[in-house]
Amino acid sequence: MSAARNAGISAARGEYNAEQQDPLRDHSRTNLPILIRDPATGVYAPAAAFERNRFRLDALFSYQPTPGTVFFAGYSSFLTEPFGLKFDALRRTNDGFFVKASYLLRL
Repeated sequence: MSAARNAGISAARGEYNAEQQDPLRDHSRTNLPILIRDPATGVYAPAAAFERNRFRLDALFSYQPTPGTVFFAGYSSFLTEPFGLKFDALRRTNDGFFVKASYLLRL
């Protein structure tokens, strides 16, 4: 009886998300900034401009020593950068790691 052994990268993924918002203004009437209420403080403040550039990498590894038994290990990394699509000032913000084991009971 031969045991099947499968190991390798089950999945790898990268995602880049770039967002940009100009300062919101009421151009149709007054040209004044649009105010947004902060729910925590109740204070109204102008809607400010922002730029967000986020990069995420995920990898999932699996190992199957015998049919019905599988081990998984996964890793995620979240990065940001100040200017879109430059990739020269990436800064790590979060990391995540998990492991999982699965075994099939046969009766």
